[in-house]
Amino acid sequence: MQKTDAVKGTPLDLALHSVTTITNDDSGRCVLVTPIHGVGSLPTPQMSRMTIHLRIDGSPVFVGTVGGGMMEAKCQAHGVEMLKDSTLPAVSAQTYELRHGDISICGGTARFLFERVCRNDTETRAALHRMAAIRREPYLVGVEVVRLSPYPEPGIHSRRMVVLIDPRTPGRVHSAVGSVAVDDESGADEMTRWAREKCVAMASASHMEVCRYRSMEFFFYTVAPRPTLFIMGGGHVGQEVAHVMSRTGFIIHVFDDRAEFVDPAIFPADTHTHLVHFTQKAFEADDGADKERLTSLPVFGTHELRRQACDPLRSFVVIVSRGHSCDTDILDKVIKETTPRYTGMIGSRSKIKKVFAELVTMGADQAELDRVHAPIGLPIGGDTPGEISISIAAEIIQEWRQGHKHFTDESKVLLD
Repeated sequence: MQKTDAVKGTPLDLALHSVTTITNDDSGRCVLVTPIHGVGSLPTPQMSRMTIHLRIDGSPVFVGTVGGGMMEAKCQAHGVEMLKDSTLPAVSAQTYELRHGDISICGGTARFLFERVCRNDTETRAALHRMAAIRREPYLVGVEVVRLSPYPEPGIHSRRMVVLIDPRTPGRVHSAVGSVAVDDESGADEMTRWAREKCVAMASASHMEVCRYRSMEFFFYTVAPRPTLFIMGGGHVGQEVAHVMSRTGFIIHVFDDRAEFVDPAIFPADTHTHLVHFTQKAFEADDGADKERLTSLPVFGTHELRRQACDPLRSFVVIVSRGHSCDTDILDKVIKETTPRYTGMIGSRSKIKKVFAELVTMGADQAELDRVHAPIGLPIGGDTPGEISISIAAEIIQEWRQGHKHFTDESKVLLD
């Protein structure tokens, strides 16, 4: 079951959703702002996007972020100007600099792409919609290509292509949406072929680049599926972990063998909840009303859930169920049936020692047990469910980011 009455996630996810929602209306239009290059002490641009649109009374609405502070304020001002003055180019790249002595003491230079998007800009909207779908679905990686310049006329909408690559078949294009060529442009086929080949190379290498092809300039951006978090236990700690992680861009699944602890009403929007049986013994002893539903879904009881839990790069498992026997059986299944990037289990050191010893007698590999984060979370001294959830979330994010920015710190400008 999934609750979907609101959208949370990274600024990229929020902005992509905003573009689709705003431009669905006949009169709806917005400006999409994307960081494309940065040098100096600047916020990381990798998951940053922002949309700007105007209310009926002309006041601006900003969704997402491109880093905040003075730099973002300059982007907001230019985006509002683009919406109010239709003679300004529909596509432009602006460079802003923060100098020592400004309100912010951080210095740096950043370049941003501004695109005016409206309902009749069907190709751009289709490509952005596909990017949003990539973020929600496992496996396929997309590379976004946006033409920065030149455009023969200032009113022409941006030209964008999204190329999809399946990492399981490297070196091949799975499919593509959109185009980077202007209508009837000479050499369009050769340019498109170059862009597609560049996308294939980028899918497994760098994250964002600005490249030149002849006299043209293009922005390439790798769009990967969101990581998935499996929370085994919907009790106090499980609920708090779901709420803390809901703003980080993770796709969240919560499992419990008690119906009241998988009620979508107690979890953030977009949380997937599953009523399951954690242990066969508990299931066989259960005479409650949930038994018929429990029969159909053990932990990772569907092919799609097992596939996602076997992603060694983007799957994370948190075990915070209601007791020792449940934790033991869950961890046994995780070790034997899945290959997550991260597995963590709550509990005292004495409990963990007993669980591990029991699992060894059940045939678990000691090397696999050594990889489990137990006790779970960073040692920040927390004691309440809220504090424990923060320590768990911090450890997950540390593992996901590897202690540094997830991709390259700076974009590259490559000359053909």
